Amino acid sequence: MRRILSSIGFVGLVLQLGLLVSCAETVSLANTSRVPGATGKVEVKRSKNGNTRMEVDVEHLAKASQVDSRAVTYVVWIQSLDHATAPQNVGNLMVDDDLKGHVSTMSPLASFELVITPESSHQAPEPTGDPVFRTRVMAAD
Repeated sequence: MRRILSSIGFVGLVLQLGLLVSCAETVSLANTSRVPGATGKVEVKRSKNGNTRMEVDVEHLAKASQVDSRAVTYVVWIQSLDHATAPQNVGNLMVDDDLKGHVSTMSPLASFELVITPESSHQAPEPTGDPVFRTRVMAAD
């Protein structure tokens, strides 16, 4: 009986450790003075194929046109920490009437800087607006 209980305890521990390893990491987004009341976070998780899944959520974020008169949307950009490549447009962050926004996206990068800017197009090839949020992400493998 002890051996069975011991085995059950060991299996439970292994399952708990597995859940911890597979859990996503949540990183806070640092807002800039352009949007002082806004808050945000990004949940990151490395997938089995090596990509990084990102879930970006913001609250209390003014519509892009209120932050920059030329802007119609916010764009999420990522760039390697060494800035060896140009920033990549990884998604359009639309803000709803409740001043909340969400975007899901993926990247092959594990560690990167994430920046959100107001832009005149969701297809902007490079950031033109001043950042409203930024953070550094270092996803665990």
